[in-house]
Amino acid sequence: MGVAYDGAFHGVHRDALARLGLLVINLQHGSAVPRAYELLRPGRCRHDLWCADGRIAERVLLDDGTSTLLPVPITRLEHRKGVTKSRWYHLLHIPCRHGAHSHRVPVAITTTPDDRTGTNPDTGRRIKSDTERGFHRAEHLQQIPEGTLTHQQLYPYRSDAESVHSQFDKSLWNERMIAYGLERQKVFALAFAAAQNATSRRLFLERPPAVQPAVIHRTAA
Repeated sequence: MGVAYDGAFHGVHRDALARLGLLVINLQHGSAVPRAYELLRPGRCRHDLWCADGRIAERVLLDDGTSTLLPVPITRLEHRKGVTKSRWYHLLHIPCRHGAHSHRVPVAITTTPDDRTGTNPDTGRRIKSDTERGFHRAEHLQQIPEGTLTHQQLYPYRSDAESVHSQFDKSLWNERMIAYGLERQKVFALAFAAAQNATSRRLFLERPPAVQPAVIHRTAA
């Protein structure tokens, strides 16, 4: 299904896993600084979109002449599975005084000249890939950004997963995989996970019933 990891994962790791259709839930690396992404002009509006904290944010000017980056709400993470690789998108809900806008942004995968990028509808020219534009999309735009509720709910499972992985390593002879080939190793890992789940379920079913607090009945004197 995916990988839960800490901030050691960079965009190059997320890119490889996202292309396989997997989810990556990890902390954003500290070296990823905000950068301009796109100037959106739908009708009379103007929205200056930036990449910040693993997601799209809008640069808003303040009264004192400074600016701040406000995260743009993400209504849905879209996954489109292709023949050779997957594609991931954030469907954004951009607030606006003229009416909110929906905008779709590719995330998690840094496109190369070998990837299909489409053509510009205005000019008819081929749209340059991320690497040709010098933009590391997988580094700046996560599938599940850190500041979202989904990330807050799922990331704490990382410590539990690391504990299970440690048990898995300790169960192996000399802490080495005892099977050759990806498919055999996958079966062995899934069997270990199934055994862990079965053991946990059995312990849950055999737990002692909760102790009910004693009820004191008072009678009138």
